[in-house]
Amino acid sequence: MININNFKLIAHRGLLEGPSKELENSLILIKNNFKKYPFIINEIDIWIGKKIFFGHEISGQIVKPSFLIENSKNLILHIKNIDTKFPESIELFKLLNNKCHIYAHDSDNFTITNKGWIWSHPKLGMIPRTICVMPETFIDINSNKFLKNLHLLSGVCTDFPIKILDLKYINL
Repeated sequence: MININNFKLIAHRGLLEGPSKELENSLILIKNNFKKYPFIINEIDIWIGKKIFFGHEISGQIVKPSFLIENSKNLILHIKNIDTKFPESIELFKLLNNKCHIYAHDSDNFTITNKGWIWSHPKLGMIPRTICVMPETFIDINSNKFLKNLHLLSGVCTDFPIKILDLKYINL
C-alpha cells in the first residue's frame, strides 16, 4: 500500500476521469478539484505573455498570478510558452518560478521541476524514483504489472487519478 503523503498523485491538466479537451486546464474544474480532492496535485498548462493564460496548444483562459500563488501547494505549472515580446512575461515567469512549482519540457526523456521532481517521458515506461507521466499510454493501469511497480515511482501524472485511487493501492 502506498501512502499518499510520500506519493505524488497528479491530475494531468486537472483531469480526473480521462481525457477531455473541453475540461482540460479549466479554472472551474481545478477549483472543484481543490475542494473535492485536496490531496491531488493539478498539473496545468500555462502560457505567459502580458498576462498568464491556461491552455495546452494555444493560450486560453486568463488566470491571475495571485490565484496560482495562493493555490501553489495543489498545483504544478507546465510552462508551455513565454512570449518574450512583452517585458511583463519575464517578470511573470520570475514570479512563478519563485512562488510556484513549475517545469517546462518538450520531448525530452527527462525534465526536472524547480522543486527537484524528475519527470520521465511516457516513451521510457516506468522509471523508478521519477514522476511517471501518462502511464495509461503504455500500460494498463489496472494490470498487476502496473500495481506491482507503482510503489517504485515518486508519483504519477495521469488523466485517470480517480481510477488509480479506486484501485485501493494508495492509502489516504
